[in-house]
Amino acid sequence: MTYPTRDLSSQLVQALRDKIKGQVFAKGEEGYQAARQIFNSGIEASPLILIKVEDTEDVSKAIRFANEHRLTVSIKSGGHGVPGWCIKGELVIDLSQINYIRVDVPEPQGSNRSYGTSDDEDSMLPSPPHAHGTVTFGAGCLVREIDQETSNWGYHMPLGAYPSVGTSLILGGGIGFLSRKYGLSMDNLIECDVVLADGRIITASETENPEIFWALRGAGTTIGVVTRFKCRIYSIKRVFSGHLIYSFNTNTTPALISHWRDCVKDVPRELFSSVIFTAGPTRGTGIIIIQICYVGNEITGGHYVDTIASFPGERCLMKDVFTRPFVKWQESVANVLKHGSGNRYFIKGDLINQLPDELITRTVEAFANGNTPGAVWMIQMAGGAINDIAPEATAFSHRDAKFEVVAILQWKDKESDQRVMAEGNGWLRTVVAPHSVGGPFPNTLGRDDPIERVIGCFGRENYERLVQIKRKHFDV
Repeated sequence: MTYPTRDLSSQLVQALRDKIKGQVFAKGEEGYQAARQIFNSGIEASPLILIKVEDTEDVSKAIRFANEHRLTVSIKSGGHGVPGWCIKGELVIDLSQINYIRVDVPEPQGSNRSYGTSDDEDSMLPSPPHAHGTVTFGAGCLVREIDQETSNWGYHMPLGAYPSVGTSLILGGGIGFLSRKYGLSMDNLIECDVVLADGRIITASETENPEIFWALRGAGTTIGVVTRFKCRIYSIKRVFSGHLIYSFNTNTTPALISHWRDCVKDVPRELFSSVIFTAGPTRGTGIIIIQICYVGNEITGGHYVDTIASFPGERCLMKDVFTRPFVKWQESVANVLKHGSGNRYFIKGDLINQLPDELITRTVEAFANGNTPGAVWMIQMAGGAINDIAPEATAFSHRDAKFEVVAILQWKDKESDQRVMAEGNGWLRTVVAPHSVGGPFPNTLGRDDPIERVIGCFGRENYERLVQIKRKHFDV
């Protein structure tokens, strides 16, 4: 798709302002540059107009305006989508002001207690009465905000592991520390409000507009604009979690990763673990971080930690595994994978159902030959509750995957773009791809990925069903 360069007349801009309750920023106006900023500074785009909508009606009116004046539309939630599609349209709808949160948790008698957004950080229930509640929130919320609010009542939703991202992660997967126990973020979606491409507002759930609800769970960002989410939350106050840190060593790291793989084979779904390669300042240097999160007691969790830490081939530099509030654990991840302000980013992934020695060895070799300081390559566990869902039950189909692999690279200068992207793509396409189940979570697709990889996210049958749904409901 091409995005023609043109300007909107002041009369059209004013006509839009007259329709919208939220703020409207035309290109060149004060506040425009701040409104168009996103996580990945490597994205160059100058939309004609940006709208910070206040509610679902604003979204509908903005889409109808765009249709009337033949403007391409992009949707900005948290602004963390590395491909930058959220600001590539001529008209950008920014959802950040739709940021309410409502928590509903059951009491022993069976009635529900409802809570709005709380300003009291210490208002935590002493002991959640049941394992399951719900949280309803606007599309402008961040993972951090949802986690902090639900933690006030001793509950959490399975969300991504990075607290600064937005809610659109739910629509493209959403894997994190609780996913092996309770499923992906999208698996816990109960219902949502959606604005369709013609401006209509609908509610989608298993019983209301079920075809669209099916499509939203995996391909949601291509189906409509979700403005309200209602999701399941679970009674989780504290987890046994932390890190084991080792030096990266081409002689011992392959054996360390193989040891980790063998230790986590057939563990219960309460255990989540990942291996993070983090590059040092010079080629061939770095550290290996093994993350561990056990949803359960310290005695049982400690057994798994001790088993992993028993690797004899390399001295553990640091071990900081202990029981802590889950919300504190989520925040600690932001410190491990620090995101530099103003950086350019490459984030792509894939899914595999085996981690053979050959893949481990080639990964270590490729990482040692990398030339991007601070580069992060990650192998994290999937499986568990993620596998409980049938492949045809949601648009995303790869329920058999045992691991997700992700490359996260950041750098400053535009001149390094091709080199760094080639480094990330080289590992994924040459080393990882032969072991892929067919495609990644949709959240880790890149803007340069071919259509075959897009189809691979869903599998051929689910992809064809998506095409038919879009033809039926959206006349495309």
